[in-house]
This record gives sequence, structure tokens and C-alpha cells, in this order.
Amino acid sequence: MKEYIENIYKLLHSPLVTPYNLLENAKLPNYEYVNFYKEDKVLISEMKCTLDDGNKAIFYYHFDQDDNLQYVYMSQGKQKHCVFNRHLETEKMISKYQKYSSSEKNIAI
Repeated sequence: MKEYIENIYKLLHSPLVTPYNLLENAKLPNYEYVNFYKEDKVLISEMKCTLDDGNKAIFYYHFDQDDNLQYVYMSQGKQKHCVFNRHLETEKMISKYQKYSSSEKNIAI
């Protein structure tokens, strides 16, 4: 139960990863570039890298005004999909906690 609470807290209050952390990726041999730009009030880090399977991908990390990671998108060719959504991950973790918590109550009865 403690693990669920810790994960929920991190999702609600931690940046998870910072723009500075992503800048460090530019030093890695499988990264071609790390760029930053703004769209409206969102800071976006665009990174092109070679994946373990040899394919290339572009990742887009979206940060809010407080540098908290909100979304990560991955683009390969013409396909782009969300690989992380902070809001959905928080909802999933709360749901898991609630299921675990109610199963613990049922066991105690």
C-alpha cells in the first residue's frame, strides 16, 4: 500500500524528469539532437535518437510552467503516439490503490 501512495505522491508533486535531465541525453552516443522550444506556455523538448532495435525515433517531452513533465510523445515515421500522460497515469495509480485498499478491507472482514 505504501508503494501506491509513494507513486501517487510522485505523480502529483514531482517533476519526474526535468528539462535539464533531458539536455544531458545529448551527450549519449545514440542521440542525434536535443532541442527545446515553446508552444504557448508549454516547454517542449524534442529529441531524436536510435532505439535499441536500431530504429530511429523522435520523442517530444511536454513540460508545464513549473517544469513538471506532463506528456511524452514518440514519433516513428508518420506514426506519433502518447507514451506518457501524467494525468492518466495518476488516475491509473489512484484506481490501483483504491482496488488494493478495498481488497485489503475485504480480507480484514
